[in-house]
Amino acid sequence: DSLIAETDGSLPSGRGFEFVGMPFTLEEYADKQTPWACVMDVIGEMGYDAPSRQEAAGLHVNMDRQRNFQRSTDTITRFVYAINRMSALTIYIAGRHNTEYAYVNTNINWASAREVAASAGGKYRAVYVAGERVEVRAFMSCTTHEQMMTVLEYCDALCAFAGHWDADVGEAGDNTREFDSNYLVNQFGEFIMTHSRCKWPHLVEALTQHCAAAGRVTLHDALLQFSRPAEVEVTADAA
Repeated sequence: DSLIAETDGSLPSGRGFEFVGMPFTLEEYADKQTPWACVMDVIGEMGYDAPSRQEAAGLHVNMDRQRNFQRSTDTITRFVYAINRMSALTIYIAGRHNTEYAYVNTNINWASAREVAASAGGKYRAVYVAGERVEVRAFMSCTTHEQMMTVLEYCDALCAFAGHWDADVGEAGDNTREFDSNYLVNQFGEFIMTHSRCKWPHLVEALTQHCAAAGRVTLHDALLQFSRPAEVEVTADAA
């Protein structure tokens, strides 16, 4: 009852399907108290955990307007703004190229972010808002618990970051002041390290590993890698 398989018409063959899970808390996901762990084990056993096959599917994270954002349109607007402006970091966490089915808008401004938060426009964006649901669509499918937790923690951390915006970033209502990605990524990194670093261990570990691979020594240095907007080539993979 907690996991449902449905048809999905987004694939050209018309034979796609998707799993839809019941709501779970971040803690329940972390403790593997959800059916997703079993699903990913089966997917791996079937050989669908290869990167080329993961590219053919996407992971959509649904967040609740009330529970996650306290029904605040301003917080949702900031969330939309940050996840798009910090495009290089978002695409790195997503694990796949920017696509027309989940478009990350590097040049988003406050006016556009407010339109998305108000449920205006189509759904093929990095974040789609519909009624009580805030859906983050940017991610490649996950076949390991660690991958899934990194994605979920990124969404949760960004949600918390958006809620602390006035204290950590600045006013959201001034449409004449656009924040560049360098500033936002630095503020996001400071937020993670200052507020609840222990709450998002998989996210911190993913960024730390990237830091080590790049020859850097701190999480802050790793985040600097993503401080400029991504130069992305939009692909049309159906996911």
